[in-house]
Formats: sequence, C-alpha cells, structure tokens
Amino acid sequence: DRDVTGVQTCALPILTTGNIRVAGVGPFSTAMSVKKDFNLWAPRVGFAYQANPRTVIRGGYGRSFDIGVFGSIFGHVVTQNLPVLANQNLTSSGPNTAAFNLAVGPAAFVFPAIPSNGLIPIPNGDNVKIRDDPNRFPTIDAWNLTLQRQLNSSISLTMAYVGNKGTHSFSGDGQTTNPNEAAACLPASESSTGQAICWNPNPVGTGQTKNPIQLQRYYAKYGWAQGLTYYHNAFNTHYNALQVTLDKHFTQGLQFSANYAWQRAFNDGGDQQENDRAIDYGRYDDLREQQLTFFGNYELPFGKNRMFLSGSPAWVDYLVGGYQLSTSLNFSSGLPFTPSYGECGTDVPANPCMPNKTSARLPLHLTSFSTATHSRTYFIPGQPFGDNGSQSGVFIRPNIAQFGNVGRNNYFGPTFFADDLSLLKNVPIHESIVGQFRVDAFNGFNHIAPGNPNGTCIDCAAAGSNGVITSMGLGSLPRQLQFAVTVKF
Repeated sequence: DRDVTGVQTCALPILTTGNIRVAGVGPFSTAMSVKKDFNLWAPRVGFAYQANPRTVIRGGYGRSFDIGVFGSIFGHVVTQNLPVLANQNLTSSGPNTAAFNLAVGPAAFVFPAIPSNGLIPIPNGDNVKIRDDPNRFPTIDAWNLTLQRQLNSSISLTMAYVGNKGTHSFSGDGQTTNPNEAAACLPASESSTGQAICWNPNPVGTGQTKNPIQLQRYYAKYGWAQGLTYYHNAFNTHYNALQVTLDKHFTQGLQFSANYAWQRAFNDGGDQQENDRAIDYGRYDDLREQQLTFFGNYELPFGKNRMFLSGSPAWVDYLVGGYQLSTSLNFSSGLPFTPSYGECGTDVPANPCMPNKTSARLPLHLTSFSTATHSRTYFIPGQPFGDNGSQSGVFIRPNIAQFGNVGRNNYFGPTFFADDLSLLKNVPIHESIVGQFRVDAFNGFNHIAPGNPNGTCIDCAAAGSNGVITSMGLGSLPRQLQFAVTVKF
C-alpha cells in the first residue's frame, strides 16, 4: 500500500460534470479555471453611548472570512487526485507468497492518459478529493449589544447579548463530507431505476431496495459506488448567548472576575446533510450550554502593613505575612449526545441512528462511582424494540426508511467542575530581594468530572457499555501538585 506520484501538479474533480480538471491542459489554467469570488466585503460598525457617568451601552457588528483548512480553499487537496497522485494496493496471492520482489520493486502504476481537453472521467472506486467551483470562503457575521454598569469604585457589572452566524462552513467538526452517502429514499430523477426508490431490508415492491448502492446520489448519474471526500464549505452555524461578567479591580488585596454564559450553538453535522439538511441539524458537539468561570487573587490581610497584625515584629511577619491565594474555577453543564437504538442498521441504510421521541424524556441520573466496575451509570437502557412503531421506554422505533426525530444532541451528559488553586508565600530577604514559595493544585478538590456515556443505545439493555461512563470528561484530570521556589530581585 503506497502513494505514487505522477508528473502533473494539480487536478480538481468537479461533481457537476463527473470529471477531473487537469491544471494547464486544454482550456484549463494552472489554477484549473476555478472562478474567483470578488464579493468578499467585510464591513465593521460599532458604537458606544454613555447614558450616565456609571452606565455605558456598546454594540457592534462585523463580518470576517477564513482561508479554509486542509486545502479546502488553498493548499494540498488538488495535489491528491489523478493524474497527480494515486494509491497503489498490492496483495499477495497466498500466505506464503510475496506481493512483489523486493529486489525488483512493485510494478509501476500506470497513470491515465490525459486527453487534450484536460478532462479525466472520475473512475468508479476512486475516492477523489473534491472542492467547489467557484471558491466559497467560510464567513462569520458577528454582533453584540452590551450594557456595562459601574457599581462602585472597583466593581463593574457587564451584561451582553452575543451572537454570530457562520455561512459556508463545514459540516460538524470534520472538514469533509461524503456526498455519495446512501439516502433513505431517492427521487426518480436521481434513481438508477428511473423511479422513486426507498430502502427496505425485505423489498416488497419495485420502489424498494436492500442494496444501499442504489440509494447513492451519484450511482445513477456516474456509476460511482464509492464514497467521496468533499471539502464542502456549504453549511451553516448559529450561536446566541447571554454573557454576564462581574469584575473587581485590585483593591485591598482582592481582585476577581466572575463570568456566566447561557449559550446555544447549532450546526449541520454528518454525511446525511448532503441529502437532507434537516436530518442532522442540531446542537454543536463541543459547547456547554451553561458555564460559570471565576478567577481571583486574594492577598491575606495578615502581617506588616496589613489589616491584622500590622504592628507585629519581623519574625511574626515572616510566619504570617505575605500569603496570597488564587483560584480558577470552572462549573459547567454537560456536553450533548444523541440517543441511538439497536435496530437502526435494519431501518436505514446509513447514519444517523436516532429513534423517535415521545412526550417524555429519557431519565438521566448519575450514580456514584463503582469500585467493582470502575464506572458510573447515567441512564438505564430499555428492552429491545419490537416491530417498527413499537415503544421501548420513552422512545419509539421509526418506520423503515425514516430517520428518527429525537434530534441530534438533544440530551446532555454530566456537569463539569474543576478548580485550580494556588498558594503563594512571599518572604523579604534583603531590600529589593524577595523569595517566593508557591504551591499549585490543579483540580485542587480532586473532583473527577465524568465524560459522556460510552454508548447511547436506548434499547440495548444487554450491552453493558450503553448508559455507562468509564471515562473522564474533556479537560478533567486527577489532582496534580506543583511546587516552586523563586527568587526575585
């Protein structure tokens, strides 16, 4: 299994024609004649209004663009297609035979001839890397409206509405989709049979099939049965939040900043988005919808020139003075997850796997840690579904060729809590020389925040991993202590 390189520099597959454009051949420029986008205006506007000496109102809007990632706009994607690059697989004929002789090397890969028109038909089985024509740049429109109020000489309160809209973004966290993913149903215009066709593991009519290849959008059009790698920046994101900040400047030895966010983020996610944008639209995978953070420093009021024991002798000041406490706290709601069910592979030809919802919700309860199984239970799966339309627990099995309506990421895992603590002791040594002893406790309370359940199947009672948590949450680690001695001069 090896990559082999041809003599060309760039090539771009185009979905609308089923061909690969070869750079610099025929009518195509060295940029493969991809149309440029000159409509990239990035306006900015903002304002600030002082309602009274203690109150300020601010607002703003701006548009930004991104150059893409992993070659989705510029870069290496167009160097990884025929006739530039190919993957060669050589397999031996048996357990005691060689795929090729090491002294001679493998047979050279034969790259396809490049027609004079610069177009190579995308062959069946070639998972080409596809980009858009014209170029479309990921776009963010962001806006905010803020009210800030000074409460006293050192404390201010800020309340803000913050939102943004992403356009021409990727689907989910990954940079690619498979536009040839099998759909649950295809209209007659895209079907290889010339009539509307739907998935059924036990076909009972001419409009049904148990062959997922016949449900791929580009099978009828080009005969492609393979998956495709599409750097498709054509999706959307939405974010809205209430953000509140209570900020205290450093006075009388104390400084802190408390921040609370009540936020929602939605995006498209998954390969089925190429077939139907409504199927896999839901909450963003990595956003906690409520989050409280607190950062603070406090110089303890003991010792020379402090509130308490200010007149104490030097040896007492060495013992009780110069201490400083710091904290960095994060208390957040859980990360989202999507319920699945065991019979999904029979009901639809490809992901997502979601049951239908009822008026009730799945009971969630985090048990204590089991020293026997080294796990915690978050929900208890029900018994397996019966026929399509049957109920298990609070969910219903969808009909064949239908994706469930429970919604992507509509349930949330356990909360997250972590607090990093620091204790400093400053000791004067001589005039401008100060020694500092420091102890840092990362996750000082040693609270292990659990992750999401290992499995989310809601009717797989026999499978022990579903509803069970054995992992730590993202960013959660056992307590770690760090000691340091510093001399400042």
